[in-house]
Amino acid sequence: MSQKRMLLSLSLILLAALQPARLGAAKAPGYSSQNGQQTPPAKTTEPKVGEAPPTLEQILDKYVQALGGKAALQAPTSRVMKGTIETPAIGAKGAIEIYAKAPDKLLTEVALAVAGNPRTGFNGATAWQEEYGEVKELTVYPKRDADFYLPLKLRELYPRIELKGKEKLGAREVYRLEAPRGGNPKRWYFDTESGLLLRVEASNQEGHLLNREDYENYRAVDGIQFPFTTRELDQDQIEIVIKYSEIKHNVPLDDAKFDMPAAKPGGGALAPQNKQAPHIEHKAIQQDRVIAGGPKDFMEVRHLALKGSNEEIGQALATIAKERYRLRPTPSADRFRTRVERQYIKGRYPILFERMRGVATAFGRQLEDDAWDFSFLEYTFNLRPGCSVVYYPPGMTADGNGVVSRNYEYSTGDLLGAWPARGKLAATARPYLIELRPDRGYASLALCAYDLLSGVLDGINSEGLTVTMLADDELIDKFGMEPAEDGVGLGVQQTLRLLLDTCATVEEAKEALLLTKQYYEFIPVHYLIADRHGKAFVWEYSQFHNREYIIENPKEPLITTNFSLHRYLDGKKPPSARQVKEVCSRYCSLAERIAAKQGERLTLDFVKENHQAVSITEPSPQGAPQPPTRTLWHALYVPERRSVQVSFYLRDETDPTQPGKTRIVRSDYLEFSLK
Repeated sequence: MSQKRMLLSLSLILLAALQPARLGAAKAPGYSSQNGQQTPPAKTTEPKVGEAPPTLEQILDKYVQALGGKAALQAPTSRVMKGTIETPAIGAKGAIEIYAKAPDKLLTEVALAVAGNPRTGFNGATAWQEEYGEVKELTVYPKRDADFYLPLKLRELYPRIELKGKEKLGAREVYRLEAPRGGNPKRWYFDTESGLLLRVEASNQEGHLLNREDYENYRAVDGIQFPFTTRELDQDQIEIVIKYSEIKHNVPLDDAKFDMPAAKPGGGALAPQNKQAPHIEHKAIQQDRVIAGGPKDFMEVRHLALKGSNEEIGQALATIAKERYRLRPTPSADRFRTRVERQYIKGRYPILFERMRGVATAFGRQLEDDAWDFSFLEYTFNLRPGCSVVYYPPGMTADGNGVVSRNYEYSTGDLLGAWPARGKLAATARPYLIELRPDRGYASLALCAYDLLSGVLDGINSEGLTVTMLADDELIDKFGMEPAEDGVGLGVQQTLRLLLDTCATVEEAKEALLLTKQYYEFIPVHYLIADRHGKAFVWEYSQFHNREYIIENPKEPLITTNFSLHRYLDGKKPPSARQVKEVCSRYCSLAERIAAKQGERLTLDFVKENHQAVSITEPSPQGAPQPPTRTLWHALYVPERRSVQVSFYLRDETDPTQPGKTRIVRSDYLEFSLK
């Protein structure tokens, strides 16, 4: 299954995960839904000879007693549950808080950037959801499940519920209860011994699974049994795991807490692209201005120049993330790993450690608090960085300077590659050209997106070291993904920021990469790194992340796209166009156009034209299910000059010279230098 499909499943089943947790689940010996693996179907078993099967009422009564009894269940009038929520398949983690108040008020808040940090509420009459800052009323909502005393009222709330028999669920015997529920039957599985609930699931008329909830690790709180682990599974076997760390009863909760928030001024009329970004004041901010795009364009690019201590720089970035993008601090999904990660960064990357201290300060927290992860500021979200990079050594160019030419390509849609919902930004609609001049570490210019703190996709530092990142789609397609759930070390974008902060040459960059414990947050990537001395290399990992490859092509062009160079080497040299003609046409086109100029000195105009020839320009038909992919920027880095020229995609528009056709509008090349 593609990662886009995984994320779509996540968005669809997250609402189910936000419903109140059922009480009294027990983890049965020999039974588990770990890692989203479906357990064998329940098997019907016959009652023993002479054994009278229990009635529906007896099963429900035993369930109430197993939870702690009617008196214990009726004692609380409010509940607050806090914990973590994650999707192991894509490494997405966050925090969850659930507020419930009798008789049927419910509010769930999730800090999970990939899902838009959603809030879902029900005040007993109106259900609503807030996602990416946009509030909408929910016309479909399982109101019965919001009942505060649900375990006591199952028969009342589901009057057509029936006992269907005794079955095997893993190693446990269970009683299956079922309610028809409008053609999508809902089933409850109660342990025959303990009486506790092990599973709830729903299926369609054909019997295909729609969703499933498994309950584990029950513990008593105020005399009531609660499942401290809930596993949500959808029809595509995508799993969401919720683990509660704190449950409290009779916490004072104002009724207004559950009401649908009022729409923010202008929130229902204009998409974020059309709003003026708030001006941010901070002493480290030297410049914060739009350099390309605007309200009518797909992209608005800002040049952000920061100067000061690394702590001040981190605080400024977090202030922008908080005030401009409504970012909240990220709760730790694993406090032990968060502490070890912080210790690793402190020892191996102290510059980032100081920036993290500034992030914590901006959010009013302490860096040493293991409950929060301050190592990134994920203000938008992306799946795959790409898509082609060429290094032209000094001996090939007309002016004798090496050049790194880079196309960055991605969907013009949301994080799933779909058309953004009204009021929501596309995934790459707000990139930054961030200029850092820290008191410790090299100055740098970097094109950043998705993570304000360390979200480097390509860039150059004051020593001329140039870094770029591309997705390795071949590893994904052939070997799948294994995203880090709780990575300790540096993620891929943090790694590029490390190189810009600390390395002056290709040799120093190689050493840093070999010494750094790296992980990829979602997908495997590879890097092309170059310096002002005419040297360059591509860094890749093997499919098992157990071997490192350093690929060079001295005094010759070095090309990389979205496949693994190390799998097609010609001896120690990169593959020829002929070798990979069935693998990647972009690689072949770039290589063949360069070969056609053999013996000539290449101008910057040719370098631009070569990459323009492989830019993505296919139109998106009207009514297409997905927005087009575009070359979002083309950047030319000249390490010897410590400079970059970059042109940004702005929009597709009707071509006045060709009725019925569209044309791509790009910005002029903008030039920036660290000298």
